[in-house]
Amino acid sequence: MHHHAFARWEGEAYTFQRWGTLAHNPQDAERLFDIMRKHASPTRNLFVLMGHTHERSQCGFVSAQDGATHGFWYLESAAFGDPQGQEILLGMLQPGGSMLGSLVNLSL
Repeated sequence: MHHHAFARWEGEAYTFQRWGTLAHNPQDAERLFDIMRKHASPTRNLFVLMGHTHERSQCGFVSAQDGATHGFWYLESAAFGDPQGQEILLGMLQPGGSMLGSLVNLSL
């Protein structure tokens, strides 16, 4: 578990509210990703759980190296107090690495 995001998602624009104080500098972020890649293996499932983001929840798989089928899951949760945090992704990791999930509205 980690309080805030390691880094921005690829292709995501910079906004101060989201990234000004809630992410690592590029060198620290790369070190954190390298640590997770180094400890990933085909026989070990790794998950990095992020919180305190002021955008929608997201998840993705980060391979240990180019072309590798092992790596780690990076899950980022929206802050529950924000409008984006009223819908969260609940799911289950399937054998083979796919995610079966759905959005659940917490305000109902």
